[in-house]
Amino acid sequence: MHQFSVIFTVMSIFLLSVLAAPLPSDQALVKRDPGRGTWFYDEANESACGYWDKDNDSIVAISAGIYDSGSYCGKWVWITANGVTASAMVADECEGCGPNDLDMSIGLFEKFGNLGVGVLSITWGWE
Repeated sequence: MHQFSVIFTVMSIFLLSVLAAPLPSDQALVKRDPGRGTWFYDEANESACGYWDKDNDSIVAISAGIYDSGSYCGKWVWITANGVTASAMVADECEGCGPNDLDMSIGLFEKFGNLGVGVLSITWGWE
């Protein structure tokens, strides 16, 4: 009888632990990085990623700490500021940016606000 009680207890604990496990979710976790958004003029310069972009292209420069010798070149990010969300491609390195800051092309920055503002509070993440 004692052996049955031990087996019953072990099986009960096992079943309860399985039932307590979290259910899989179809929603992916999204990292949201708060930071500062600034803008740059890039019409006639080759970017650190080797791209020749226009000011109206939706591109960003990421901080030197994230840039990692260009491993993020061509990757896409989403950016939200002032209730507007837009996508942009990583095309450059920003030496003066903090880890969560993005330097944006003129055309991209203007989707969120006037260039005269200079700096926006942004949230962004990898697409």
